[in-house]
Amino acid sequence: MTVTRTTDLQKADQHWSKIIEIQRRKLITYLTSILNCQHLAEDALQETFIRLSHTCESVDSVSNHSAYCYQTAKNIAIDMLRKKK
Repeated sequence: MTVTRTTDLQKADQHWSKIIEIQRRKLITYLTSILNCQHLAEDALQETFIRLSHTCESVDSVSNHSAYCYQTAKNIAIDMLRKKK
């Protein structure tokens, strides 16, 4: 069971890594527009990758990976803005 779980996490990690690498520039621009700071946008992108790679959702159960990635990034950016206040 543990070996299967680790393998699943590794597959998810690799999958989301590819998605984020492809969308990196657009995600940074998108997050910078929300956070008004490129450094915070980069932090948010790192947090997005961490959250996606540890998500409970099966990679196969997500129908639109790019949209899921953007929505997760947006939620993280909003959380960062809330904490900033």
